[in-house]
Amino acid sequence: MLMLSESDVKRVLTMKDCLQVNRLAFQAVAADTAQVPTRLGLAYADPGVSNSSSSEAAQDWTLFKPAAYQTKERDHMGLKVVSIRSNNGKRGLPLVPASILSLHPSTGMVQAVVAGTYLTAMRTATGSALSAQLLRPDAAHIVVFGAGLQAELHVQALATALEKSLPLVTLINRTRSRAEALQSTLEATDWVDHVHVVDLSDRLKVAETLATADVVVTATNTATPLFDGSLLRPGTHIAGVGSYTPDMQEISARTVDRCKVLIDTPEARTVGDLKNVSMSHPVALLGDLLQCQDENRENEWMNKNSSPFDCTFFKSVGTAIQDVLTADLVVQKSKEQNIGLEVDMS
Repeated sequence: MLMLSESDVKRVLTMKDCLQVNRLAFQAVAADTAQVPTRLGLAYADPGVSNSSSSEAAQDWTLFKPAAYQTKERDHMGLKVVSIRSNNGKRGLPLVPASILSLHPSTGMVQAVVAGTYLTAMRTATGSALSAQLLRPDAAHIVVFGAGLQAELHVQALATALEKSLPLVTLINRTRSRAEALQSTLEATDWVDHVHVVDLSDRLKVAETLATADVVVTATNTATPLFDGSLLRPGTHIAGVGSYTPDMQEISARTVDRCKVLIDTPEARTVGDLKNVSMSHPVALLGDLLQCQDENRENEWMNKNSSPFDCTFFKSVGTAIQDVLTADLVVQKSKEQNIGLEVDMS
């Protein structure tokens, strides 16, 4: 069995490869050719916070997310275990630790255990980048709410998918020091030409920034909308990845009302940003549009440009088939490069 650490994953997984394999994952979701059973969730009440073990009192969760997919070349099967531990920051640990078990489909044996925290962040960024590649390939000004790993990888994914150095990236964050740290990191890469930082509390500057945005990425854990959608100019594309429950909402209902909506999976409809969207609202699966692009055929959703839908919104919640396919790619690349630790489990 192969054991792959976070540093191993970073060594072998390129953004270009990650975009390619996740494109396949989104198409599998849209075509309903992947097996993605309902995830199993275990509530956890931290003893230091609550004395109750009930799910109502629990602030943290551990999720078990299986998936399988068959292709002409090979079969894929695996399980992602991901936890949300709100106190891990105090322990010097990731807030959302994750691991992925890759199984050999014909034998049922675990062939690899892959560290999944960096992998998860990377595969999440691919959906936003692929949606922008479809809808705003000409984007020159990228606005990112957030300054964590997701924000960094979104900039890399967008630059890779759009095949250019991004002319201008503006980081909007509550904590300026974190945004400035990311600014320094980005300026040392070839992904961007210029990086600006804006404080979230500076309403006037935020409004001025949004007025010139081509793509807006929201990668935060907020429960309330981040901005007034009326500030956006027509044609702006929004990519939201932070919210994942019915009570979390990065994008306001009024903003969504002016957007054609693109989702990674049907489950995305249940989160706070989209839970009140009517069935008549134009909503499409990202995988469907990617398939149309591959086959060079028109899509009704793409052609619907009438008022009031003058912007677009991609909402991502992620799916286990992304994790399994990406992990299998990491395993393949690691074996080719002789990276990782082999463990005899017999």
